[in-house]
Amino acid sequence: MAKKKETEEKFVYDAKKFCVPVTKIGSLESIQFVIDDFIEKDVSFCVDGSDERWEVWRMEEEGDSDKIKKKDYPRKPKFLYINGQKVDYVLKK
Repeated sequence: MAKKKETEEKFVYDAKKFCVPVTKIGSLESIQFVIDDFIEKDVSFCVDGSDERWEVWRMEEEGDSDKIKKKDYPRKPKFLYINGQKVDYVLKK
């Protein structure tokens, strides 16, 4: 059986760049409005969690204060959006 050829390259996810927490931990339903807003505004962000414990993390931007950046960012998020588009990714080595 032939291997399926990949037609698109995957985004290389650098966890350290997604270090700005946007929401507190909550149900996916409770943070859906943030996800929808970020998609509409073409923001790069990730969503991580399971069950009733989900969070949204934004990619750091120039001018972000070090006070809002966290070191416990998602290492392998469930969903990744780049410029508002959901993408497949590989982890940065």
